[in-house]
Amino acid sequence: MSRFDAWLHNPDVRYVTGALVSWPVYGVLYKALLDVFNRHYAASAGLAWMLSYAVVYAFQKYGTFGKLSRDAMLREIALYAVAVVASSAAVNFGLVKLLADVDPTLNKFIAVAAATIPAALLAWFVSTRILRIGNLD
Repeated sequence: MSRFDAWLHNPDVRYVTGALVSWPVYGVLYKALLDVFNRHYAASAGLAWMLSYAVVYAFQKYGTFGKLSRDAMLREIALYAVAVVASSAAVNFGLVKLLADVDPTLNKFIAVAAATIPAALLAWFVSTRILRIGNLD
């Protein structure tokens, strides 16, 4: 087992690694979606969050792809989409909207960055503790 494989054996490490890789993806998607949604910060942040979580899911599944049947994998993806992505995107969207409404002078990028932390913590907890995505046990 390589050092990289041993390091990624822990589901929490895989989640954090995926989150760190997905945040630049999130930032790029957020900037791109701002133009698409005519500068609606919360909508852009929420959709970018959902799309970037595909990266996190791929990291969480590292080493466990192929261990589930097709039906079980589809069920897991559906659960992940609802329980992890949708709930954390709702937190992200809500916090961005709240921060933008409470203080209109607040830099929108700071509001988006601040909203990622509680949303990521919720996603981590649900995916690793409740759904146990990518557990090697």
